[in-house]
Amino acid sequence: MIAKAGIAATVAIAAALGAGWFAIQSGKGKPETAKDPHFGGLDYVKLEAFGVPVIHDRELEGYLLAEIVFTIDAKVKAALSVPPEYLIKEDAFRTIYGEVVVDFDSLDRIDLAAMGDAIRTHVNERLKTDAIEEVLVQRLDYIPRDEIRDNAARDAATGG
Repeated sequence: MIAKAGIAATVAIAAALGAGWFAIQSGKGKPETAKDPHFGGLDYVKLEAFGVPVIHDRELEGYLLAEIVFTIDAKVKAALSVPPEYLIKEDAFRTIYGEVVVDFDSLDRIDLAAMGDAIRTHVNERLKTDAIEEVLVQRLDYIPRDEIRDNAARDAATGG
C-alpha cells in the first residue's frame, strides 16, 4: 500500500514538473506585447482653480475662472527644475490673453480642446520635449466684477 502511494506521489511530482517545463518552453520565442504608454509613466496633475483678470479700457471687467488638468511624463517631471504647474498656468494666461477671443456672453463657444492643445504645444516647446501629453481645460467661467462685489458683501453680511 505504501509502495502504491509512493508511486502515485512520484507520478504527481513528475506531472507537475512536466507541466511547469512545458509552460516555460511554450512562452519562449513569443514577442513581448507593447506596453500601453498611458499606464505607469504618466502623472495626472490637476491645478487649483485660478482667475485670469479681464481688463478692458484700463478697467477690470471681471475674471475668467479656469480649471486645468494635464498629464506629464513622470521621469521628465522629476528632472525639471521648475514645476510644470507654473509653466502650464503661465501659458494659460498667455493663451487666454493672446489667442482666445472671449465672448463673455457665450463662453460655451470657446474651443477648449484647441486651447488645451495650444497650451501643451507652447509648454513642450519651452521644455524642448514632448513631456506634456495632454492639457484639458475642465472649466472656464466668467465672473463679472459686479458679481464679485455682490458675493463679497453677501459673505461679509452672513459671516461666511
